[in-house]
Amino acid sequence: MNGIRGKKILITRAEGNDNSFENAVNSFGASACFIPVIEIKPINDSSLLDEKLSLINDYDGIFFTSSNAVKYFFERLSSSGKKFSGKIFTVGSKTKASVESFGYKVYFAPQVFSSEELADSIDKNEIKGGKYLFPCGNLSSNVLKEKLGLIASIDEVIIYQTVLPETAGEMVREIKNKLEKGEIDCISFFSPSSVENFLKIFPGFKQNNIRIAVIGGTTLKSVKDSGLKADIIPEKSTAESLANAIADYFNKAD
Repeated sequence: MNGIRGKKILITRAEGNDNSFENAVNSFGASACFIPVIEIKPINDSSLLDEKLSLINDYDGIFFTSSNAVKYFFERLSSSGKKFSGKIFTVGSKTKASVESFGYKVYFAPQVFSSEELADSIDKNEIKGGKYLFPCGNLSSNVLKEKLGLIASIDEVIIYQTVLPETAGEMVREIKNKLEKGEIDCISFFSPSSVENFLKIFPGFKQNNIRIAVIGGTTLKSVKDSGLKADIIPEKSTAESLANAIADYFNKAD
């Protein structure tokens, strides 16, 4: 079955992400096009983060739920001249690999892909009464802090921000034209903010026959709340799983 071949898949991820999703889409014979609808930036004021870093080894452990948090945290930690000696907890293989790229070992990394799943999978007796740091983005879910904060001290600190990028007008016009002409077969969303920003960039967007593929429950909810329909939802919240799910969908429809 070759239903995926020749389909146009719109990727809305931030610039600078790994290209595993694009590579997978292209390997199936589809064609990827891009419009970054979110931008990941460091926070404007790092004074609170620096305060936490000055006392970093007062913490029993650190929770990471995104590779962006890992990147900005360890870059800042390295520039401070300090090292962390406690336990590190992550979601999924990508975030774990990101931690390891900075020379640190991960203590606990279940094959889960969200803050909620990480909170549910941790042995509560192990962390009970401890003090933990949770570096995250300005739009990150607070479910981990809510769940684990009942048994341990969870010190959340925002270390990066997700914003609406200054998308080039020519790119917007080009994608808008493709959407209106029905030249986009599927739009992929990786976060609730990507859905929200897409609709800001393309106000009045009509889904019509365009399929929408999403990662994760919160992104799915954002799509539904926006009055759109999510057609493709992989079981695992990874870029590779999303690409496979898109291929399966179009191949079965062939």
